[in-house]
This record gives sequence, structure tokens and C-alpha cells, in this order.
Amino acid sequence: MSTDMSLGHPWLRDPCAQIDIAATEAARFRQDRLTKPRGSLGRLEEMAIRLCGMQGTATPSVDPVQILQFVSDHGVATEGVSLYPRVVSFQMLHNIASGGAPVSVMAAAIGARMEIFDLGVLTDPGPIMGVRSERLGTGTGNIAREPAMTEEQLAAALEIGRTAVERAIADGARLVICGEMGIGNTTEATALTCALLGPSLQI
Repeated sequence: MSTDMSLGHPWLRDPCAQIDIAATEAARFRQDRLTKPRGSLGRLEEMAIRLCGMQGTATPSVDPVQILQFVSDHGVATEGVSLYPRVVSFQMLHNIASGGAPVSVMAAAIGARMEIFDLGVLTDPGPIMGVRSERLGTGTGNIAREPAMTEEQLAAALEIGRTAVERAIADGARLVICGEMGIGNTTEATALTCALLGPSLQI
């Protein structure tokens, strides 16, 4: 696979939106004057301040929340890297859609909207209520022996994610949470981390 992640999509090279420094400082000033010991909320307080900088306000809001859940199988699972067989990805897709998975329960508890994507579980599940079929194949290739995806598949996957985020923002989401599920995903994530960070990676 090419290491050029642009693949003809200049938006991948666009810089991230700038943090609003004035809003960040205003939020910190406000936190220090609330009825509580300064810094008593720990990391939660810092997260709220950072969110203010992203949203450009001293009083942040996370509602409405939009969860984007992507599901696919990973070919490297055939190397025995997971405790569970690949069929679990198929089962979890159904479980998420039916409301039985932890992410589904938590989404319901906070009133978050959730959009579920089948990007390529091993067995095509057919139509499932609440699941968008965006299948790019029957999972990725086994990275121990072959490329995980073609450049065309990668470009399509990135575009699916970008479109999903844009759709969430257009629907008024103030916080977008992205998640993924698929047996073998930890190995894939580790390989990507090593490839991107290279010698700077510290374990």
C-alpha cells in the first residue's frame, strides 16, 4: 500500500481548525470562579476547557451527541491474534443494531444518536435495520501476508468516514464520537501506530 495517504483527496492535508485561545482562557477563568476548589474536577475540568477552545465559547455543549460506529472484519485474525473467531464481528454487528452492545446501551443512556456502518464483515449480513451497508469487501487482507486494502478501498473508506462526519455536523451534532469493531482490530491498530510513528514509538 502506498504511504501517500492523500490518494487524490486534498482535504486529508487540510490543517485542523485552530483552537480559539480567547475562548480557552475565558473558560479557564470561568472554571476558577465556579463554586468549587480550583482544579477539583481534575481531567474532566481540563477536557471542558479544551472543548471550549474547540467550540469557541466559554460555555461548551456536547448535545446533541452523534456516535459513528464502523464494523468490519480483519484478515489478520486468521493468524490467531485474537481470542475470538471472526464470526464474532458478524454477531456484534447484529448486537449493536439491536441495542444489546455496550455502545448501544451507553448511547441510549445519554440520548445520543448512533449511525452504524457495515464496511465489510466476513459474511454479508444483508439488510439490517439501523445499519448502513457500505461494504468494501469481506474484510481486509491479512497484513501478515498481503496489503490490507487496495488504494481504491482505502480512498472509499476514508470518504465514507468523512461524509458521515459531515452529515452529523449538518444534523447539528456538537460532539461526534467515532468507534470501530472487528475481530483483529487491535493488531491492525498497532501496525498502523508503528507505521505512522516509526522510531519515535515508545512502548
